[in-house]
Amino acid sequence: MKYIRLLVIFYTIMSGVVATEASETLRLATGTTLSLTQKAMPYLECALTNLEQPKAITSMPWARAQIATEQGLYDGFFMASRNHKRDQYAVLSEPFFNIDWVYIVRKESDLLPNTPKFQQAIFVVDIGSARSSWLKNEFNNGHISHEIVKTFDATIALTMLASGRVDIALLNNINSETAFKQTGYSASDFQTFVIKSIPVGVYFSKTFLATNPDFLENFNTNIKMCKIK
Repeated sequence: MKYIRLLVIFYTIMSGVVATEASETLRLATGTTLSLTQKAMPYLECALTNLEQPKAITSMPWARAQIATEQGLYDGFFMASRNHKRDQYAVLSEPFFNIDWVYIVRKESDLLPNTPKFQQAIFVVDIGSARSSWLKNEFNNGHISHEIVKTFDATIALTMLASGRVDIALLNNINSETAFKQTGYSASDFQTFVIKSIPVGVYFSKTFLATNPDFLENFNTNIKMCKIK
């Protein structure tokens, strides 16, 4: 019996250690755009190494990454730009860098931004992105005439654009470069118009920050230092 009690005590202690270690691991979700994750990783690695903060990163569809963070399944998601909906359940970190939002049209197209013909065209955007929300507002406010086509990634959007199924793709400069490589198209096959330059960082869950009140300030300080290196 004494031996059994010792085993129970040992098991209880070890279970507590495992639970503690699991709770101390920063759980981050990221989108499936590998190039964007790779661009962010040096900054993230630098800051978290300085903080001696272990992490676990899971790749998933971008919309799911945000919902899972809102539900408390993850401590944050990256890379993200600020918008009102995300601000309700998470806090954006010090930006790592800026991403350009770009309109892409076929090379032979005569569509130009800020013209009536442009506003009457058919747009495509990747679902779950801040660009998707922004474009939806443009439609709701009457600045765009047609319902917006949504896809799961930039590669599909670019393919639809090239085939003439849509007129304009709203992407960012990083995922559009990836889409060019994956589809075999060249940037010279299209016209590109930069419409915004958006700072992006990690959105940390307010639930996570409530239990780690010093984390965000320390993380932001280290990101600033890592950007100088």
